[in-house]
Amino acid sequence: MSLNNSNTKEKELEKNILTLLEAEIRDNISKIMSQSITTGNIKFNFKDVLNSIDECEFRNFKLDNDGNYLLFYSLSTSQYDKFEHQLIKLNTTSAKTTIELYMQFKQWNKYKDNMFHMRVDEYGKFREVLLQKLNTCTVITKGIL
Repeated sequence: MSLNNSNTKEKELEKNILTLLEAEIRDNISKIMSQSITTGNIKFNFKDVLNSIDECEFRNFKLDNDGNYLLFYSLSTSQYDKFEHQLIKLNTTSAKTTIELYMQFKQWNKYKDNMFHMRVDEYGKFREVLLQKLNTCTVITKGIL
């Protein structure tokens, strides 16, 4: 009976932490989705950039020194920082997914002056985790139903 009670408390703790982090994640994703780059007359959002630049392309940008992409916004991790140790202890799939996402938010902040200063292996994980989240988001634009 106590094992079941402990399991229930753990699930409730996880639910509470994830609920608290939800607003911060939503705000960060909103900032990421508003990040764009304009080339000529074409405007690309950050999701388009990640979808079009794989690790091989990223490596070429770095080698050719063509890459310069500012990440204009700092992403918040203050709520996560308060609960990081508790999330790690939970050791559940949703906790691990949240930790991975926040690690990429921290990468964003670290390389916000130029995304192309990131190592290729860092970019691969950054791209994978952020695209996984961005591809599941629905963007609501004013004036469009």
